[in-house]
Amino acid sequence: MQRKRDVPLTILLRAAILAVVLLVPSRWALAQPGYVGIQIQPMTEEVAKAHRWKGTEGVFVREVYRNGPGETAGLQAGDIIVTFDGATVQGFNQVLALSRAKTEGEVAKLGILRNGQEKTVSLVYGKQPTADGGNGLRLDGYGMTLAPLSNDVKKRFSIVLDIPGVAVVSLDPGRPAAKAGLAVGDVIAVVGGVSVSDPARFQEAMKAAARDASGTVPLRVLREGTGRIVALTGHP
Repeated sequence: MQRKRDVPLTILLRAAILAVVLLVPSRWALAQPGYVGIQIQPMTEEVAKAHRWKGTEGVFVREVYRNGPGETAGLQAGDIIVTFDGATVQGFNQVLALSRAKTEGEVAKLGILRNGQEKTVSLVYGKQPTADGGNGLRLDGYGMTLAPLSNDVKKRFSIVLDIPGVAVVSLDPGRPAAKAGLAVGDVIAVVGGVSVSDPARFQEAMKAAARDASGTVPLRVLREGTGRIVALTGHP
């Protein structure tokens, strides 16, 4: 019997603090979740004490991006989100689950605490951002768009890794990339054993690997600091 390995607490915390700038759609989603333009992290005892909040319920707003839906709603860094559409926020994962159900144009009523004062804001979910500078490569055969790992792309999609690769910046539900399990914000580092550092190189590597693999190619993907293998089938 294989022994279960415990994951170090530091790794769990690092993964949890990764910004939720773009809420990742699941492969079963009928529509892409909307964009909120904020970074959140779990409430720890240390964070709660620093902001004079009793308990660890709620989530902490770490950063609010300029001109995003969060800023438009009036959210500020340092806010504590304590309710979501009337439901008490018990923790980080709960907020993720509730947010993933929201699509562009939908509204979430957020109860927040700011400097000890309770407020309610209306957050209108926006459209998911895509690659900056027109450098994204649209791959209709897979139903996705890839972009180089520019500083803007890293910031928008909360990518903290400094490695070669390409970012998945949009996905079409029900298409090969989404069905394979890719998610917006993923970093594709290796295609069929070949490292890729830009979208054009990805496309070349996929074409070469597909010829030798009956159309199904293993991708080395990094998501929130964790590596995984995704088998992608199709053609660019």
